[in-house]
Amino acid sequence: MRFSEVPKDVWLNFKTMDSYKESEQKINSYIDNSENAKDRICIFISDGKLRKTMPGVLTLTDDKIKAIKDVFGEKNVFVTAERYGFR
Repeated sequence: MRFSEVPKDVWLNFKTMDSYKESEQKINSYIDNSENAKDRICIFISDGKLRKTMPGVLTLTDDKIKAIKDVFGEKNVFVTAERYGFR
């Protein structure tokens, strides 16, 4: 399997639940829910150490990753493929 085919997780880090709630509509705008969607959105809220995972809701491309980082900030967005041993 090529790395580009490996399902990925895009992690969005928020300091508080309120900051997450304020961004929820923006997050939902990236969800495509197509049959071919293989990548997950993972939300992490630092203050409460809370985590939420939305499996198979989007297909990540370089352009989509850049757009997400532009909206949420480079330091708050991480893309991993750790489920398959890639970091």
